[in-house]
Amino acid sequence: MKLAQNISFVETEYGGVLLDGRRGKYWQLNETAAIVVKSVVQGEDLDGATRRLTEEFEVEAALAREDVEDIVGDLSDKGLLTR
Repeated sequence: MKLAQNISFVETEYGGVLLDGRRGKYWQLNETAAIVVKSVVQGEDLDGATRRLTEEFEVEAALAREDVEDIVGDLSDKGLLTR
């Protein structure tokens, strides 16, 4: 996974923001989604993103994995992430 073309990611105090420089649209991310996107940007797979969530929050690995898959699926459907 990686950011789609023309999409940039910036961490913020409250999570992060994805910006589509071509269309001038942005998406504000909560802390969980920002961790997942940061993992993707740094070249980690879904397992790596899951691991980061379990290290950051008190959450079971299975639930963290569901969150990762939901976030990646949603961002992919919006054209913000590509495989």
